[in-house]
Amino acid sequence: MNKETSCAMLNAFYDAGGKFVHTANHYQNESSEGFIGERVQARGVREHMIITTKHSSHYKRGRTDIKQHSVYVGNNLQSLRVSLDESLKKLRTDYVAILYWNYTYNIEEVMDGLHDIVAAGEAFYLVHLPFPPLRPLHSLSLRTQGHLRHVRMDRIKRANRYARDHSKTPFVIFQGEWNVLKRDFERDVIPMARDEGMALAPWYVFAGRCLMYGVARAICVYLTGNATTRSARSRRRWKRAPQRVSKPLLYAPWNYDREILIFSTFNTLRFK
Repeated sequence: MNKETSCAMLNAFYDAGGKFVHTANHYQNESSEGFIGERVQARGVREHMIITTKHSSHYKRGRTDIKQHSVYVGNNLQSLRVSLDESLKKLRTDYVAILYWNYTYNIEEVMDGLHDIVAAGEAFYLVHLPFPPLRPLHSLSLRTQGHLRHVRMDRIKRANRYARDHSKTPFVIFQGEWNVLKRDFERDVIPMARDEGMALAPWYVFAGRCLMYGVARAICVYLTGNATTRSARSRRRWKRAPQRVSKPLLYAPWNYDREILIFSTFNTLRFK
């Protein structure tokens, strides 16, 4: 997506009442943060926006002019410092509301480093993303799958336990895959989130757009005035998807927990 299209969508999003913008240091080869920062600054609405970004990915991949890439990827403290400094500069801001954390890590080093970031006012809240990703592991036995899920959830609990025991900032949000075709989020994540007092930020809620052709078209028309321009073959494939399945997704959390803060694709909801 080029700069003009990005700015037009950001304008339409803000004018329609949107305020939550998620990006990452590597999105669109680093251009995403720059587009967002420039548009928000030009409109003078920084205090109205909730801007989040993500760390850990190799955001200098493909840059042949850089000989040493080790400081631009991973969860060591130097990588964290370099990545966040560049993100803040591109976003043209002094802080982000939420910092997303990905991949594996040394608990003590990471929690100490993230706490320093929060204490400095450069980020307010911390999000944990699972690694390895919480995806069906069909090639493994059911016993092995269950063990891996337990290890993933246990690592988050250990990190938060260390943070609380040492007066550090814990993770307060968990992001993972959740849609009506993939329900292990309800079995593995929601109980952990309830115990830890964490909010949830589901992604992949429309299963890679397989469940949302009608929704995507409506949003596209609402924001830009134009219908999606995908190929006829793609439109036929999307039309065959079970579109009605996407509606119960909005109500699924009611069946499992009424005290968890859930960040949806379009808004932030607190179910009570």
